[in-house]
Amino acid sequence: MKIVFFLTQDLSSPSGLGRYFPLAKELVKLGNEVKIIALHSNYKSIKETELIIDGVSVKYIGQMQVLKVNNEKIYFPARKLLFIMMVALIKFIFFALFLNFDVLVVGKPHPMNGIAGVVAKYVRNKKIIIDCDDFEAQSNRFQNKVQYALIKFFEDRIPLIGDVVTTHTEFNKQRLLNLGLSSDKVKIIPNGVDRERFAQVDLKEVENLRQELNLTGKRVIGFIGSISLKSHPINLLLEACKLIIPRYPDLMIMCVGGGEDIGVVKGIANELDISKHLLMIGRINPDEIVLYYKLCYLTVDPVYDNATAKGRLPLKMFESWACDIPFVTSDVGDRKFYLSDPECGMLAMSDSPIELANKIEYILVNKDTKDRIIKNSRNRRKLFYWDVIVYDFLDGIKHEK
Repeated sequence: MKIVFFLTQDLSSPSGLGRYFPLAKELVKLGNEVKIIALHSNYKSIKETELIIDGVSVKYIGQMQVLKVNNEKIYFPARKLLFIMMVALIKFIFFALFLNFDVLVVGKPHPMNGIAGVVAKYVRNKKIIIDCDDFEAQSNRFQNKVQYALIKFFEDRIPLIGDVVTTHTEFNKQRLLNLGLSSDKVKIIPNGVDRERFAQVDLKEVENLRQELNLTGKRVIGFIGSISLKSHPINLLLEACKLIIPRYPDLMIMCVGGGEDIGVVKGIANELDISKHLLMIGRINPDEIVLYYKLCYLTVDPVYDNATAKGRLPLKMFESWACDIPFVTSDVGDRKFYLSDPECGMLAMSDSPIELANKIEYILVNKDTKDRIIKNSRNRRKLFYWDVIVYDFLDGIKHEK
């Protein structure tokens, strides 16, 4: 089968790296021909626009809607953004019309890849899979109400043309059903872990990195993800740590990732007088991510009880499982389903730094609980490697039109 992905992000961005590429790679292993047509976060900086990675053909065709330079995420002025989107739209439509494929996967239904999906379906009668892996209208930042309305319109309308619509949370599934989709069209495809990428790590490399970062003798609380307070309220984590650091002066908060709020996070830590306990790593080589997980005593996904969090299924949960690191978050969305029966992480009451601090501290002082969580997670993670999940995805593709 010839399968093509239309993505509005590159393969270093969270969903590109953690969801679409590992899925594409596993599809290739099963004998499918897979291409990824994508936008890039810094298109002018790349030397090669066409690559073959683990058997997957990747072609970058233009700039994505934000610019990522070093650790920063830069938003374009409205007129320039419109121009960038129009160029991307034209290119996606070209590939929708002339590329040879059997199935098109629209990853995150934005205007550029979404309209191209409409063209592929109604002009060429191709099977279309729409993957809604976040609640984009709630989790992104917009410069004005027009941008918000545009993204929301396409996020609500493009799924209606899909032969199959995939998503990863019950919240997103219910939202899609409320839009008018029939239940037989909507399929849950959870996030997962690339088994090869999270293979056994060299512990000597971990210890070398620990020394390099001056973390020897420290217990590291890790946040690994985008430094964007709109979707990841790291302030909640900092407020929680403020409460327990006086009792555990060996604690370090390590934030790994780039984003527009790095300076804001540093400012919050300074206001809370815990800046000496905060280590901002910035954006790293994706191949090194396992090393940073292994530095952690535990990882945290701080969330508020809102639509943004309910629409997310954190990759860091699955990745923490894969690295034998206890995971702490709040009881929002589907997190309880994945972390309970048996206990595979700690769940705090939502919206409370005090409750989050209590759960973090519980792992710090209860080694038996920490070990039990790790043991349970080892069993549960077996279901969430992409070489397992890929079969559920293929069942969706085989769904009759």
